[in-house]
Amino acid sequence: MQKHSPGRKTTSKPLLVVVYGLKTADHTYFNLFYPARRLAQEAENRGIPLRFLFPAEVPAFLDARDPGIAPDNTLFLFRGSVPVSIIELVERRGFTAINPSRAVRLSCDKRETARFLAKHGIPHPRLFGPDEVRTLQWPVVAKPRFGSRGTGVRLVSGPEVIPAPDTPDGEYLLQE
Repeated sequence: MQKHSPGRKTTSKPLLVVVYGLKTADHTYFNLFYPARRLAQEAENRGIPLRFLFPAEVPAFLDARDPGIAPDNTLFLFRGSVPVSIIELVERRGFTAINPSRAVRLSCDKRETARFLAKHGIPHPRLFGPDEVRTLQWPVVAKPRFGSRGTGVRLVSGPEVIPAPDTPDGEYLLQE
């Protein structure tokens, strides 16, 4: 895998720092992890310097003050479960996040995502409020307001089987 050499500019292309929020902090895993391998292969094919980090490594990376790593020649891409606070730290330091904190925050909240899509005229599955439960065409999808990867999503056949909120925010949304 290609690894960027701090302090040495290997190309005029910006350094791409990919921050993976995974259940491991072992860098050798990137050699086994298919998405990381494909990204590394494509970066190498395109001559793009690449560096993989885990979220906990980002503050030290930014604090290193390496002259070869600066906001004008470094881009950050966040994948997996990366705390929004890490993305905000990168942005506060003046670096560009390909997937900025505002977009990540919006994508984590299904209600706000639906409002955003509606505001911009983008078709999306309709969300239903509590006052509409009696008029719904069943079945509908019940899902936690916050979450990803389908965790907690259920198909429900009627109001009597709407799941009790078992998420920290305690809110389920109903969707067509």
